[in-house]
Amino acid sequence: MRPIANRLALLFLAANTAAASEARLLWSGDRLTLQGGPSKDSRFFAFADPRNGALIIRNAQSGEDRVIARPPVNTKELAYFSTISPDSSQAAYAWQNSEGFYEIRTVNLDGSGQRTLYKNEEVRFVQPCAWTPDGKQILTLFFRTDNISQIVLLPASGGAPKVLRSLQWVYPKRMDTSPDGRTIVYDSFAPGSQTERTLYSLSIDGASEKRLVTTPGNHLFPLWTPSGKGVVYVREEGGEMNAWLLPMENGEAAGEPKPLRRNLGRALPLGVTANGDYYFGVRNDRTDIVTGEGSAWPTAFPGRNHGPAWSPDGKTLAYLSRRGSENFGDSSVAVVVGKRELALALPVIERIRWSPRGDALLISGVDGKGRAGLFHVDLADHDAMRMIAAQGGTALRGFPGVFSPDGETVYYIHDEAKLLARLVAAGGEQRTLATGVQMRNLTISPDGKTLAFTRESMIVLQPVGEGPPRTIPFDRVRELEWGATSLWAARDEALWRVPIDGGAPTRVNALPGGRLAGFSVGPGDAFALTVGSRNTEVWTLPLPTP
Repeated sequence: MRPIANRLALLFLAANTAAASEARLLWSGDRLTLQGGPSKDSRFFAFADPRNGALIIRNAQSGEDRVIARPPVNTKELAYFSTISPDSSQAAYAWQNSEGFYEIRTVNLDGSGQRTLYKNEEVRFVQPCAWTPDGKQILTLFFRTDNISQIVLLPASGGAPKVLRSLQWVYPKRMDTSPDGRTIVYDSFAPGSQTERTLYSLSIDGASEKRLVTTPGNHLFPLWTPSGKGVVYVREEGGEMNAWLLPMENGEAAGEPKPLRRNLGRALPLGVTANGDYYFGVRNDRTDIVTGEGSAWPTAFPGRNHGPAWSPDGKTLAYLSRRGSENFGDSSVAVVVGKRELALALPVIERIRWSPRGDALLISGVDGKGRAGLFHVDLADHDAMRMIAAQGGTALRGFPGVFSPDGETVYYIHDEAKLLARLVAAGGEQRTLATGVQMRNLTISPDGKTLAFTRESMIVLQPVGEGPPRTIPFDRVRELEWGATSLWAARDEALWRVPIDGGAPTRVNALPGGRLAGFSVGPGDAFALTVGSRNTEVWTLPLPTP
C-alpha cells in the first residue's frame, strides 16, 4: 500500500503545483450564501441574501448586485437554491412560501416575468440544480413529506414533472446535466452504506443507471466539464476536501479518477462555466464560546464551537462543535457535555436543552431520514436516543422545545404554527396550547408556569395552565431565554433584558464584541455566548482540458 500512497501524494503535489497559482478569489463577505452559482457565460452569479431572503444577481464584471425577487416584509418567505438558464436570461429558484413549504419559481434576470412553476404541499422541499442544455427542462430535487426524495425533470414552460429516480429518504447533494443533454450525474450513498457517498450516472430518460466510482470513501458534488469528457467532484479525505477529475465517455467512467487540487477548505462546488472555470465557495467561520465578561471556554477544537447551554446547576456547559470539512447547508456537529463528546446520528443539530435533573438533553435537529423534530438523549446511555416529535419532508429545521420542571413533559413549537405539550414517555399524549403564525424562540419560566415565544413583532407569554396570554411589544428577536428574574432577548449582536412586568427593555452593554447566534443563561443570570466571525468566499479554478 505504501508505494501506491506515495504515488498519489506525488500526483497531488504535481496537481497543486500546477493549479495553485491559477485559483482566484472573486468575492468574500458575510452576505454571500452558497446556494446559487454562476451563469454558463460567466457574466452573472446568483445567490440569496441571508439578511432578508432576497434573490440577488451579481454582475461579475461590475460587481453590481440586483434584487430580482424580494420577500414581502414581515413574512417567513425567502429565496433559497437557484440556478441560471443556459442563455443567461432567467433563473429557477426555490422559494419558501407563506404556507411554510418550498416551491419552484422562475424569473428573468432583470427581475421581470416572475412566476410559480411548481407548488405542491406534499413536496415540501425542492432544489433546482441545473437546466438541460436546450433550456427546456430544469433538473430538480424533490423531497416529499413521506421522506421520499426524487430526481425530477421539470418543464421550464410549465407542466407536470417527470420523475426519473426515487431514492427513498436519501437525497443527492449535487446533480448536473451533461453538455449533450443525455446524462445526469449525482451523488448518493454507496451500496450497503449509510455514511459514504459515491457517484452515479443516470440517462436523461431515467432508464439506465451506472455507478461511476468504486473506491471507498466519501465522493460528493459531481459537475460536468464543458466538453462532457469529465466529471469534477470532491472527495473527503482525512478532514480535507480534495478535488478530483473523472474521465467520462458515453455517460460512463473512462478511466481512473485523477487528483486535481488538494484541500479546497470548507468548500461547496457551485458550477462550471462554458470556458472551464470551476466555481466553489468556501466558508471561513471561526466561532468560540465565552462566559462571564469574555472568558474563553476551553475546548479541544478551538474555532469550531457554538450553541452553549448551561446545566441546571450551572456547573457544566454543553455545546455544539463542528466536525469535518464538508459545507452543505448545516455542518456536521458533535454534542460536547463538559469534556465528554456524544456522537449522535443526527446530520443537523441546532439547539441543546437540559432536562431539569441534568440527566438528559433535548436536541432540536433533523435525523438521517430527513425528519425534523426533537430528540431525547439520556446522558447515561446516549445510544438510546429517541424521537419525541417529528415532521417528515422538511429536512431543514428542528423544533424549538423545552422541558417542564419535572422533566415529564416537553413543550414545543410545530412548524411555527402550533404550541404543543407532549409527555416524554413513549406514546405519551399530546395537547395543543396555542396556534398562530411565525411562532419561534420558545423558552420557559423557572417555575414552569409560563412559556414565552416570539410571534411577528412581539413576545408572547403563554400560561401552561389556565389563563389568557399576554404580549410584550419587541421586534426583530432572534433568540429568547428566561433567566432568574427576566427574559433575555437577542436582537442583532445585542442582548436585551426584557422585564415581564411591563418595564422598558434595557440593552446589556458589558458583552464581548462579535456575538453570534447561540447564547444561554444559567443560574444567577450567568451568560455563555457564541462569539466569532463568519466569512464566505467564492473562488474559481480553471479545469484542465480533457
